[in-house]
Amino acid sequence: MTALMCYFFPNIAASWVQQLLTFSVMSLFSLFLLQPRFMRLVHKGARSNGPGVLLGKQAKGMTDLRGSGLETGKVLFEGTEWSATPIDGSPDIPAGSMVEVVQMDGLTLRVKLVQPENKLGG
Repeated sequence: MTALMCYFFPNIAASWVQQLLTFSVMSLFSLFLLQPRFMRLVHKGARSNGPGVLLGKQAKGMTDLRGSGLETGKVLFEGTEWSATPIDGSPDIPAGSMVEVVQMDGLTLRVKLVQPENKLGG
């Protein structure tokens, strides 16, 4: 931007102080006016990072999850290990089972067993 200003306004090019001042003004202009618009454009459609993003997603049980809910187990969700407990009234969930996240309790996921689809023979 400073080079363009010097090209169109030759008196700016005559002084390094004016060039520095032009550079500073253009930098501040870009920082405060253009950067927020650019960031909105870049992050448009990006998923949120709130806890709601996990709800309804599936994870794989790494340890047995006891239905009593007194002890936490571990699940693997998108490559990250999370503490998890089954929802109230849920049977024990064996390790290796697919589970669905239905609630978050702090940093502990509350999950339910994903039932395998029944395939009818025909």
